[in-house]
Amino acid sequence: MLSVLVIADAHIGRYPTRVPPRTPELTVHAIWDKAIQFAISEQVHAVALTGDIVDKNDRFFEAIGTVKRGVEKLASHGIDVFAVSGNHDHDVLPRIVKEVSCDRLHFLGSGGAWTTEPLCVDGRVAAWFTGWSFPGSHCDT
Repeated sequence: MLSVLVIADAHIGRYPTRVPPRTPELTVHAIWDKAIQFAISEQVHAVALTGDIVDKNDRFFEAIGTVKRGVEKLASHGIDVFAVSGNHDHDVLPRIVKEVSCDRLHFLGSGGAWTTEPLCVDGRVAAWFTGWSFPGSHCDT
């Protein structure tokens, strides 16, 4: 059976407003790390990042290390990552993708164009991922 972990709206770089202070295990960074560990322990075939993984463009330096380490860890365990950028990370996520040199990271929908990539398992196409990424912070069409 094919298994995919979907992570949406993580907003890495933002501190959750309803999390009590001094609870590092509940920060966005900690939850991201737990999600990566879960994907590895459950041996999922792919992780889908459905946008707004990073909070905003001024969070690039806070998020790059966290996202890069997570994607590289997944890749080292044979897990593909399919990602689209949302309106909060439209210019940050593509920059992070360029920083991660990994053939298991698939950035879909660059520049607001729909793209499709296969997920191959045991040498066969097991699923297709189709995505569209925000080309800017707002999109009218």
